[in-house]
Amino acid sequence: MAWTNQYNPSGETTGHNLRSFLGIVEILTVLLEARREMRKPDGSNGQTISTGRALLVEATAATWLVGTRLEHHELYQYNLENAHNVFSTMQQSESVYWQGPGNMLIPAPWQDNVIPSDPDFSQFAADDALCRMGHSERIHASSNFFLYGGCTGRSSTMAALAMQLLENSTTNMLLSGNQAIATEDENAGGWGGVIAAYLYSI
Repeated sequence: MAWTNQYNPSGETTGHNLRSFLGIVEILTVLLEARREMRKPDGSNGQTISTGRALLVEATAATWLVGTRLEHHELYQYNLENAHNVFSTMQQSESVYWQGPGNMLIPAPWQDNVIPSDPDFSQFAADDALCRMGHSERIHASSNFFLYGGCTGRSSTMAALAMQLLENSTTNMLLSGNQAIATEDENAGGWGGVIAAYLYSI
């Protein structure tokens, strides 16, 4: 992992005006195998082993994410909250395998540990097991975001450029609020959904 901080060479993150570079980074829930091993034959274990959050970006100066892989975090993989001037390329995320129909619905088990930048999932019905799952990418109140070769982006009030979005087993590839902008069915590719380019401007 490479980390540079123009404003504070010690690397201490004390504010939002940081310039950052993260390259070839993996943030995984490595407890997947532990979850499998602890599972009893009847499918129960009485325990919850998980991580809630992967990468939160709140920087307003230049932020570069190159070759990042964030997987299996329950609330989100990538979360841009009031972030500006972010470039991301070659990013990958995977869903949480233990979420969805028949399982605990998000924000559980994190409802007692929420922070202001967490998604609240209130735009989805309380019993919607397909939508109450961790976000691949959440972008809220952010601008000047450029994504090349990565996963889906969720947008609120922002300007965004996304190139080469590739998704598999995803109903909505792009959402704005609760409105589907692009679905996998409408953008079928060789392996799931494919979007060559997406530009959104407020």
